[in-house]
Amino acid sequence: ITGCSTGIGYACAARLVGSFRVIAGVRKPEDAERLRRDVGRGVTPILLDVTSEAQLEAAREYVDRECGGELYALINNAGYALSGATELLPLADLRRQFEVNVIGPVALAQKLLPALRRGRGRLVMMGSSSAQIALPFAGAYSATKAALDSFTTALRAEVAPEAKVVTIEPGAIETPIWAK
Repeated sequence: ITGCSTGIGYACAARLVGSFRVIAGVRKPEDAERLRRDVGRGVTPILLDVTSEAQLEAAREYVDRECGGELYALINNAGYALSGATELLPLADLRRQFEVNVIGPVALAQKLLPALRRGRGRLVMMGSSSAQIALPFAGAYSATKAALDSFTTALRAEVAPEAKVVTIEPGAIETPIWAK
């Protein structure tokens, strides 16, 4: 599960730890320690910034080494919300939004698809209802979630029946995503 420092990723890790071995991607060592302390045994935090090629490759190597190259599921949850008026949005910020919310999850999926195929696994992309309804001052976030949904739809057809691919599009959930 990526993006386990807070919010939906943290909740997924805490919920699944009793039923599955959970590898929880976080960006900071202190988040890894908090996750270990709060969630306990059964969760293995790893440093995983989805925009870091080195960390994506390290995650693939970890799965190959520690999971025998088979993966039951990947929950691509990492992301953040950029808000602001579209006409004033710095393009560097827009590019970063796409790197984190689209390119990173697609890159990790590419790296782990062989393990998902071997494990007859599932790829879950954490989308958003914002992919369907773009709100003022959230255009960048909505655009990334719409792009992620399109990639996921194509990937679903490309890898079936070897692996299952789904998008989850939650509506409003109380998480720190907009405060960050």
